[in-house]
Amino acid sequence: MEEITLGGGSLGDIPILRSVLEKSLQEIDTSMLLNYASPLGIFELRQEIALMHKTNTENVMITSSAQQALSIALNLIESSEFFDSRAISFKEPAYMGFLRLIKKKKVKKNALVLVEEVIGLEDLGFLYLTSNFHNPTGESLSEVQKSLIAEKVINDQGLVIEDNPFDLLYFNKSQPSTIFELAPENTIYIGSLSKILAPGLRVGYILASQENMEKLALEKEETDWFTSTLSQQMCVNALRQKYLDSLREYFKSKRDSALSSLERYFRDEDVSWNIPEGGIFIRLQFKETFDCEHMISLASERHALFLERDGHHYMDGIARSSTRINFAQNPDYVTEEGIRRLHECFKDIRTKDENQLLQTTIF
Repeated sequence: MEEITLGGGSLGDIPILRSVLEKSLQEIDTSMLLNYASPLGIFELRQEIALMHKTNTENVMITSSAQQALSIALNLIESSEFFDSRAISFKEPAYMGFLRLIKKKKVKKNALVLVEEVIGLEDLGFLYLTSNFHNPTGESLSEVQKSLIAEKVINDQGLVIEDNPFDLLYFNKSQPSTIFELAPENTIYIGSLSKILAPGLRVGYILASQENMEKLALEKEETDWFTSTLSQQMCVNALRQKYLDSLREYFKSKRDSALSSLERYFRDEDVSWNIPEGGIFIRLQFKETFDCEHMISLASERHALFLERDGHHYMDGIARSSTRINFAQNPDYVTEEGIRRLHECFKDIRTKDENQLLQTTIF
């Protein structure tokens, strides 16, 4: 039986991206590889990113992945004497890369439920969030919610880390708004080129005010000085090919195909899922009493199907009966077969639970 993976964050072998990468590689200026570069990144790439986000080039810094950008932002918070007494708030489930970093930091932590608890906080301090196409849920904040958070962070002189690696993979006609647009002086925005081109390039970026950017640049220098100019050139050359509209259409089609498969196999089951408006993830939510951990183990052992446990999206590591499906990385027929196998596992566990409940009732 062929192995199928529905978890993970890979983009897969996408014809559009393979073509873009091959052409980009042919246009590399090798002389740039023989010298050191600015910690902020090469100007041409910063300019392309500034245009996509409708900001200024001086507000952009290139990083070696979005994960490094997040680490740099958290380092800034940890080293800031001004914020020593202020907690960093976040919502669970959260991106596992953030949770791994925050567990090592000495800052105070305040897990909360957005948005109501944010507005009710006496002092916002720091707030970590993904406002669009959240990982792992795929959800986005509404325009009203973004406005309320922006107003709160400005009034409290706090700071938002807006971790939005999938913003440029939107499926509607217009690019989603961000909190950075509403409160640029109080927001450190994190984006990713790995998510729209190739994870292997390891290129991310930060948008921030000039005051915050100066501090972030110092953190970048202490980390690795500058991001690979080979990877940066690949990104510049790719973005100039204007391929993103085609990529968005492609991913939207793959999302719709995955949703159709979920509807086909789980329509009459006690399972819910979201309809993401961007990104690469759909989150399946089972009822709390369902043994999702057993189902995931069974899928691997009997059906060569590999799924994600959701425990690593929580600080305590305890599972909450959900799993994240990556609809982008496989051909559509493979994703459908994976969902079919998932349903078989689901039925096996559900039948077992029902039999146990019947035996308990009888005896």
